[in-house]
Amino acid sequence: MVGIMKMKVDKVPTDELSLSNFAAANKDDFVEDTKHIEVTTGPGRHYIFTLAYSPDVKRGFIGFSLLQRKWAELSLHQDIDVKPFFFNPKNTSEFLCTIILEVDFLSKKNPPKEPFDSEKMARVFLERFSGQAFTEGQLLAFQFEEKKLLTLSVKRLEAADLSALKTGEEPIISPTKMGRCLGDTQIQFEKAEGSQINLIGKARGFDLPYFILSGPPNSGKTALAVQLAKDSGFPFIKICSPEDMVAYSESAKCQTIRKTFDDAYRSSLSCILVDDIEGLLDYGPIGKTNRIE
Repeated sequence: MVGIMKMKVDKVPTDELSLSNFAAANKDDFVEDTKHIEVTTGPGRHYIFTLAYSPDVKRGFIGFSLLQRKWAELSLHQDIDVKPFFFNPKNTSEFLCTIILEVDFLSKKNPPKEPFDSEKMARVFLERFSGQAFTEGQLLAFQFEEKKLLTLSVKRLEAADLSALKTGEEPIISPTKMGRCLGDTQIQFEKAEGSQINLIGKARGFDLPYFILSGPPNSGKTALAVQLAKDSGFPFIKICSPEDMVAYSESAKCQTIRKTFDDAYRSSLSCILVDDIEGLLDYGPIGKTNRIE
């Protein structure tokens, strides 16, 4: 069948499928080459899933894991609109070059202290999920070796527009909301906020490198930092200065600083110059608190 179908939400029929990140369907509901579906639950609420077929799924139903239902806000037996989704093989910007995942234990009770090797995790991830569609914010379960079950949240996706290669230029890498994981996609893991997982290895993301320029006032520290950033070829350079936040409330300062870093993460390479740190922290108390988070 082709086009939009009215279907219902069900559970995946097996534990194996719940760890596969596939949505489960009956093959008689779709044409043979349907590998992905778009699920619509309301205006502006569209979700892409990769399919696995199982005779244990009743016709007219799509089986989702618990984390898939949580991500897409699905309830059992809910009515959904479903249609086949096809990646365009000519549009290389749909194919992911980087996936950054936040990782935590699915169950927070008694977290193990043993380390999790992020490089091995990345290899297992690609073996298991290569070819699947991923969306920013997506949740999935991840079983690594015989260790405690993990939950992954897709924090950031990057795709490479390879059309630039035709003119001899470097491929353009940019953030994207959704794409397909390939066998050579770079996988990085980061600890979720508050997580007690012990990640080791090179695929655990990178700590932000920084250095401090100190000296007397008006000695040219900021100008020197800007020139160093320009000479280093950073495509994104941003100055975070208290002079731009005069009379800002605590929350307004926090939002401005967070937005600066959010904008920086959207660039493949970035440099943030935090000018006059003491000045950023020097403001009158607002309400009950007096801190920058």
